[in-house]
Amino acid sequence: MRPAVPLALGLLLILPGVALPARSASSAVPSADAPAAAARPEPGPDCTECPHWEAPAHLTDRMTIAPASEPGARLMLEGTVFKSDGKTPAPDVLLYAYHTNAQGHYAHGPSATGQGRWHGDLRGWLRTGADGRYRIETIRPAPYPGRTIPAHIHMHVMAPGGRERSIDDVVFDDDPLVTGTWRTRAENIGGSGLVHLERDVAGVLHGRRDIVLPAE
Repeated sequence: MRPAVPLALGLLLILPGVALPARSASSAVPSADAPAAAARPEPGPDCTECPHWEAPAHLTDRMTIAPASEPGARLMLEGTVFKSDGKTPAPDVLLYAYHTNAQGHYAHGPSATGQGRWHGDLRGWLRTGADGRYRIETIRPAPYPGRTIPAHIHMHVMAPGGRERSIDDVVFDDDPLVTGTWRTRAENIGGSGLVHLERDVAGVLHGRRDIVLPAE
């Protein structure tokens, strides 16, 4: 099995001279739940950052990324997605998220296909509700081993009729790797991704990240 390739700050690192595997016809539509090709054009085999193509047709405003059996501290992340004015809730926005496991790896099984080959098994999609709200249940990710990049959750958003956009990663304000230098370099695409966590009586971590859709 090819080892997972870490993604730093949402960018896929591609080694020179190494070709990405082309998407086969059999993997273009990942499951019977996926919408028909006519409803969502194939982005092409060279699109390595198009996870919207793999999104199931039927989604709610909640998703569970990590099952209960996944090692790590349980985390619940909630928020509201707003339109670019920063005030109006944005319904029906496709949100994709993925992150490392408790060891800092994008681990995946040998049968992984599509974006799962790079993003690992801890990933998923949802669509915001009529009030723009969303909720993600998962574990707290770990930073890449031996690196100085804070632990993070990658996020992509796609408004109805818009294009897919990568926004600032979710990072945690108690992470010692979130330094003053890191804070000054944050681009705040989609609003700040810096999240404060509180632990409830059951030991579950809770955080809030509101998102402002980038202007098209």
